[in-house]
Amino acid sequence: MNMKKIIILPTSIFLGFIILLVILSTVKDRIIKSSIQIASRQVMGVETVVDHCSLSIIKQSISIKGLRLYQPESFPEDVFIDIAEINTTCNLSSLLRKEIHIPKLVLNINKVVLIKDKSGNLNVDALKISREKAKMAFRIDEMILTIDKVIYKKYGKDDKPVIKAFDIGIKEKRYENISSPQQLAGKIIGTVMTTVATRAGLKSGTIYGVAAATGIGMVPLATKSILFGKDYALTELDQNLQEVYETCVATLKKIGEVSKENKEKGIIKGKASGCGISIKLTQTKQDKTQIKVSARKRLLSKPETAGGILHEITKNLKK
Repeated sequence: MNMKKIIILPTSIFLGFIILLVILSTVKDRIIKSSIQIASRQVMGVETVVDHCSLSIIKQSISIKGLRLYQPESFPEDVFIDIAEINTTCNLSSLLRKEIHIPKLVLNINKVVLIKDKSGNLNVDALKISREKAKMAFRIDEMILTIDKVIYKKYGKDDKPVIKAFDIGIKEKRYENISSPQQLAGKIIGTVMTTVATRAGLKSGTIYGVAAATGIGMVPLATKSILFGKDYALTELDQNLQEVYETCVATLKKIGEVSKENKEKGIIKGKASGCGISIKLTQTKQDKTQIKVSARKRLLSKPETAGGILHEITKNLKK
């Protein structure tokens, strides 16, 4: 064998090894992503989509960005739970013992959308949560849960929903010793329901129903966080003022009625969800569009209603 062949052979082996690693890296992430989507459908009974997933074998960690669970079949087409990011450490050696062991799970949820239809049925009651025992043991030592907001839509006979938004303030809430996927789902839903039940007028029986069903025993648009004032909800968007104005008018007409429009001043007024609604648009120095939605009912401030309408506006801008 000449010198040229001696050099080419190890180089070819090395390049082949690198290509194999790249292929395996891509395949394993796809397998993990597909597994999460299938497992979520099996446990929750709803369609699930994952945008990005990566597994680090060296660090023994999984990172997920953009996980969305959609509404049960009989409810309006919308996101049910919108998870911005999941970061978890995992004990890969536990798989050899037929056990899924997660020492730490950090879960950041953008929003949870609760819907009550015109017949009075709540979407969480329509979840077909599996009671089937997992084939592998399951354990999460610690979960850190953050939930930004909850959107509540209550539909009437005219199919126009009363929409409210709640900044529920769940920041890095800690849970320990979660022993099943069903219990994990129950912790999330239970936290949401117990937090907004009184404020949204939901019966406590719904909470206990969720608890019993889950065995826990007891929404490329860069939308900023919604800020709540005494009677208003406010946010800033990257879209130009004209586009936002037209979307505001269309949204208010869809869920209520428009009584006044002034495009030059960026003012829209009308009614929705039994409240008087006022929308004010302002161009900021950073060339962003600020939206301020105010809602009042018989002189009483209704910031949750304002937040619900603002949520609908930002959602319609995404379409």
